[in-house]
Amino acid sequence: MSWNNSVMRAEFEKNESRDLSLCLTQGMNEETVTKLYEADLEMFNGDRRFYERTQGLYVPAEDFEDDAQNPYLLKNMDRMAVEQEVDQEKMFWWLDEIENKEVYRAIKGMGPEKMMIIHFLVYEGYTQKKIAHMLGIAESTLSERIRRMFSVLAHLFEQSGEKNKR
Repeated sequence: MSWNNSVMRAEFEKNESRDLSLCLTQGMNEETVTKLYEADLEMFNGDRRFYERTQGLYVPAEDFEDDAQNPYLLKNMDRMAVEQEVDQEKMFWWLDEIENKEVYRAIKGMGPEKMMIIHFLVYEGYTQKKIAHMLGIAESTLSERIRRMFSVLAHLFEQSGEKNKR
């Protein structure tokens, strides 16, 4: 952020003189107009102080495909991260929607990390890359876990389909 005081002050004075002369022609007294000018000048000086003392943070979003590549975020992630407990009952609301008891037990038995993977992948729509980054594991590890989980679930669905045919 930059502030060119001479240019900004000249623009401020020009606008103020126009506005104050308009106030005088509309019937305001000199004392009220002076108070308005002082209030506007204080606001102008507050803006000037802000822009002179604030350093802009330049993080070009278009240079990075996602947050996992942003060096500023990578360097400062631990300071910026907020530890937050996840209410698993609210997060895994979709478990209550599962009608097949075997599938329900299988997913519930996978444990919270694998249920979180399913939640992020299916219900939140995150990419495998993003989920792997969030969990702090390699993408290949995540892909293998997903493949195994869906293979177990596909097997259960096949079995339940066969039972329904009988």
